[in-house]
Amino acid sequence: MSTPALQQPAPEHWHEPSQKNLTSRYWDDPFPELQGMLTAEYIVRYHEAIGGGPPDSDDGDSRGMIRPLRAELLKPAGYELTLGPRCLVQGQDRLLSDREPSLIIPKNAIAFVSMEQVLCLPHYLVARFDLTIDLIYRGLLLGAGPQVDPRYQGGLSCPLHNISDDEIEIRLGEPFAKMDFVKTVPRDPEIARRLSNITSERDLAIWLAKDAPPTQRLFKRGAPTWREPIFGYLNGRRPRSSLRKLSDEITYAVKAVKTLRNLSPLGILAVAAAIAALVFAALQLTNGLSTVKTELQSLRACQQSLAAQIEADRRSAASRVPLALPLRCSQP
Repeated sequence: MSTPALQQPAPEHWHEPSQKNLTSRYWDDPFPELQGMLTAEYIVRYHEAIGGGPPDSDDGDSRGMIRPLRAELLKPAGYELTLGPRCLVQGQDRLLSDREPSLIIPKNAIAFVSMEQVLCLPHYLVARFDLTIDLIYRGLLLGAGPQVDPRYQGGLSCPLHNISDDEIEIRLGEPFAKMDFVKTVPRDPEIARRLSNITSERDLAIWLAKDAPPTQRLFKRGAPTWREPIFGYLNGRRPRSSLRKLSDEITYAVKAVKTLRNLSPLGILAVAAAIAALVFAALQLTNGLSTVKTELQSLRACQQSLAAQIEADRRSAASRVPLALPLRCSQP
């Protein structure tokens, strides 16, 4: 399937807005007594406390903790994330649209995807997300179970690895991951008092730089920064799946083994040694994944057949009686 190059500018929500529309509740917890994982009710309450409107409100793209906040995506203790337009599949850029909404992740391939949602995560909440269970059982894995730090602002993205032997399709706007939110422990009373007197993000940054105790880490490095999804983290690289490349190399090796009938015993032995090294490397890299595992089993059968042929040739040379054994190599 062809992958059209990016022709459109990135959507505006991938850039830091001039007005974030945040209230002081963004750093001053309105429910300090609350601990644990947030239920749907409190996801909405925190969203509204820091400046957001009700779910599905008209200004949902520019206010609150989850932008936009849609009621249908709320779960009992989490929020579903939907596939955004920007993707990178085996090093090739994709920009999904209503006209071309389908993302195809090839077998044994890696894809980097963006989410439609933007977060403005309060300073006292940690978010975590993972794939929906049905995609996991289809053979799709998240590259890591990432933690989203308190005060994170911006779009989300993640790597997906298809370890199955079939293509996997996800469509623009389709829920494919779920995020939950967990409270941090309460702050020191004196720190909480100081935070309650701060009225803007600018004043918060000044306090952190000049007066805050050195143990305060409300920002990871200085003031918060926005990163472009996917490309803000890759530094110009275009990662590809090593499993896909290895699978292609092993398939080529299996085909090459079929031509060994005309080689001398020493030639066969040299090729067999090379194949043995390839098998060993493949076992280490793939950890027994489906397609590659089947092909490795074929290579083992070839090795055994080659060893039998070499031994037969040796005995034939000793007795001067020609022997020929069938070379059992087949492509699975």
